[in-house]
Amino acid sequence: MTKIQVFEHQSISYTGRYAIPEFNQKQYHALESYFQKNERTPFFDLIPKGVRFKSYVGVIQIGDLVIEVLPKADRKRQSSASKETWQNILLDMLRTCELLKARQSSNANLGLKRNSILELYFILFLEELETLMKKGLIKKYKSHQSQQKSLKGALIFSEQIKRNLVIRSVFL
Repeated sequence: MTKIQVFEHQSISYTGRYAIPEFNQKQYHALESYFQKNERTPFFDLIPKGVRFKSYVGVIQIGDLVIEVLPKADRKRQSSASKETWQNILLDMLRTCELLKARQSSNANLGLKRNSILELYFILFLEELETLMKKGLIKKYKSHQSQQKSLKGALIFSEQIKRNLVIRSVFL
């Protein structure tokens, strides 16, 4: 399994200007086939022989390729130390901001490791599931007005008086 760390709005390719050794033509074709099936994906765009990532951070897994997209704040220094630093900062930001909802395009079958973004998404999912189990799903009543022989719900006096003065047989 190949793991690549990139920054937001960064481009990677298997040949040319944005070439990186971890990315090959087979992985590009896997991303290309995913993109053709999901053309409205908000996570990346295709460029000739490569991929340009959009303004989302997180993890993308397609086939044997795992791409971790980091915040673009320090992408000028593209060292592994800089990427590790921004990965830790991103994890801290996601842990601190409890209002963040993780977005996904499909189910991913990824292994978890210590201090990974995937682990954080898994924790967010479990916390949301626990909240739903405690509070329950939101239920809404359907608004329906009709003549009934017994009271169910709200009583609308003006409408009841108008209708019942005309139709007295309902209450006999």
